[in-house]
This record gives sequence, structure tokens and C-alpha cells, in this order.
Amino acid sequence: MGCGNRDWAATFQAIPRLLDEQLAAHGAHRLSPRGEGDARGDFDAQFQSWYRPFWSTFAGHFGIQADAAAVAREPLYRVEILSDGPLDALARSPGSRAMRVVVNRELHRKEGAHPSERSTRHLELEIPADVGYRTGDHLGVIPHNSHALVRRVARRFGFADDVQIRLHQRAERKTPLPLEQSIAVSKILRDYLELQAPATRGQIEELARHIACPPERARLLALVGNDEVSAARYRDEVLLARRAVIDLLEECPSCTLPFDGFLEMLQPLTQRYYSISSSPLVDRRRCSTVAVLNGAARSGHGEYHGTCSSYLAGRDAGRVVAAFIRDNHSRFRLPDDPAIPLIMVGPGTGLAPFRGFLQERAALKAAGRTIGPAMLFFGCRRPDQDFIYEDELRAFEASGVCELYVAFSRYDPAAADLRSAAHP
Repeated sequence: MGCGNRDWAATFQAIPRLLDEQLAAHGAHRLSPRGEGDARGDFDAQFQSWYRPFWSTFAGHFGIQADAAAVAREPLYRVEILSDGPLDALARSPGSRAMRVVVNRELHRKEGAHPSERSTRHLELEIPADVGYRTGDHLGVIPHNSHALVRRVARRFGFADDVQIRLHQRAERKTPLPLEQSIAVSKILRDYLELQAPATRGQIEELARHIACPPERARLLALVGNDEVSAARYRDEVLLARRAVIDLLEECPSCTLPFDGFLEMLQPLTQRYYSISSSPLVDRRRCSTVAVLNGAARSGHGEYHGTCSSYLAGRDAGRVVAAFIRDNHSRFRLPDDPAIPLIMVGPGTGLAPFRGFLQERAALKAAGRTIGPAMLFFGCRRPDQDFIYEDELRAFEASGVCELYVAFSRYDPAAADLRSAAHP
């Protein structure tokens, strides 16, 4: 079963296909067709359609008795509620370093006749002296779930915010959670688990098994059938709406899923990656990035706040985040020869890496190097709302670093001009 994303068309499923072809070329016997998962679509449905017949095919080939659906797994955790106990030390992600926030400011205009209701933040971090980066690198950030979301989950299971528990492992399976130590429920929910990921079909089926109310159970099971209607319903009501397990739990008050079952069904909280929007030629001890924050929640539960971007938004100047620099070995870099021309197309926050490119070209020009012509095409909604880094981009244009072309999707076409003011 190959994982991929069709947005990267040139490499989509390249390695799974290569492995499959080479196995066949070297005499391997096929038991099951190769599956393809596309993260841009309904990945869960693609996996399930490949996985459902796998075990029966496997068992039939080897002549063994196996029914994956009938296998009863022992619960992974036993939760012990404690009366008190100290919080454990902050878990450190391997490779992450403490980086101090030095700038955290809003990029959208919040005043005037048309103030923006959305939010995009510019953040600058002070990186350790022994850590370097190149223009085009990524910043990895260790996120935390918001206090509001943590309280929602804790209260759904009847926990006060400060309740201490101890997790005992019942089964020999890998777990990301801290075991055999006193820890607050709020800390487990804040630091270790993905609470906002769309619920998978397997999670929905598990919730349904703990529901006594027939209408509630039927409503959930209607999302996970094998027919096209169920697939469309899951896509619209769960995947696209980003309806998480906690959303479904709140909609199904009769669900008696225990807390240990909830912990077991969730994925571990993972680091988020952001394009670095600065050049070390400007300041090698600082790197900047752009975080998009909020919008109306498609699930119907108020506003949707991205896990990591919302966490970063609350880290005021002087506070520290756990982060690391990542070289993704991509060709998405400036050419070694600064005289080579550039064409850059940045819709919305896709502008972030190009800001770093332009900073580098400007620094090279200021140092006396010859730089080639550059064109930046940038799209946003309105010039009076979300034309982020407008002053900087205009300055780059005025100094001859680039030509600037801007398109506004929600602005009066009669008043908007595709080209910038410097190119009437």
C-alpha cells in the first residue's frame, strides 16, 4: 500500500511502483494488488478498500484460519486515577532545540473600511549559535493542543483540569504516551495526542460499538458503509468538515467510550513544518516564518484553529518554543549563480519562501554581486486586508530586486490592476 499526494505529480507513488515492479521482476508471487493512497483525497477509504480483502486472501493462500475482524485485542492502557502527584518534566522531541520568539506580529490589516476577519502571523525565532540554516529550509515546530480543546476533551470524560493519572500498559504494543508515572490528564491531551484530526472509519466504528442509543449508532454507522452513498457522506460530513473524534463524542452523548479507549485510538501529536521566510545573509541568528491561524470551522463548532499555528500565535516575544531546522533536500532553492533569472508564483502564504529568496538577492546586490532579473506573482484577497509584506515587496521592487505582479481575488475588478503601481 503506497502513500503519496497527487499534488506532487512527478513523484506520486514512484517508490511504491518501483518496489512493486522490482519484486515482480525478481520472481515474487503477488498475493494482493498494490494499493495507492492519495493524501489529497479520502485516504482512509483508499486504504480500507485495499485492506478489507487482504487477510482473507493471505489466509487462503497459506491455508490458515484467520479472521481479522474477530481478533479481540487486549486494551493497550489501564488508567489509574491519582489523588495528587507532581507533573512530569516537559517531554523533549529528539533533535529539537529551545528557540526564543523575538517577533510575533499580525500581517493582516485589522483597521480601515474593510478590516480582515482572518489572521496570519509573522514570527521570528532566535536560533542557537551552533544551528545554521539555508534559504529555502523548513522550520519544524513541536506543537501543543490549545487549552480550550484540552478542556473540551477532559470534561467530556468527566475529568477536572488538574486530575493526575498513571497509565499502565496492558499489551505489548508501541505507545507514544508516558507510562508508570504521575501525569496530569491535561498534559497528556495537550502534549501527546492529535485531537483535531478528522475521525477515521475505524474510529467511528469503535465509537458506534459503545453507543446504546439506536438512532445515534445508526447515524454513525451510516458514515462507514462500503457503498458510494456512505463514502460521500463520510467525505462531506467528516473528512472535508474536519470532524474529529471529540466532535462526534459531543454529538453522541450516549457513547460510553472509556478514556483508555479514547487514548488508544488517537495518533501521536507530530511536529509541523513551516517554510522559512528569511535569509541567513540578513541575520544568521534569526529565522522567520508565516503561520495561518483561523477560519470558520467546517464541522460547525465555531472557528477552526490550526493546532500548531494557534500555539505559535500565543507565544509572545520572549517566550520559547521547541523547534528545529530541517533541510528537506529539495531542489526548491535559489540557483548557485545569483545572475540566473527567477520567476516566482506565490498564492497566499506560499509567499513565505519567496520572501527569503528576495531577502537573499537583495543582500547579494547590496554586497556588490550581480543579480539576475526576478518576477514575483502574488495572489491574495484584497489589497486593504491581506497583502502581506506589502511594504517589503514594494521596497524590493523599487530597488530593482524584482518585478511585482499582484492579483486580488475579492477586490473590485474595475479598481484592481494585475500589475503593481510601479508597472502601470
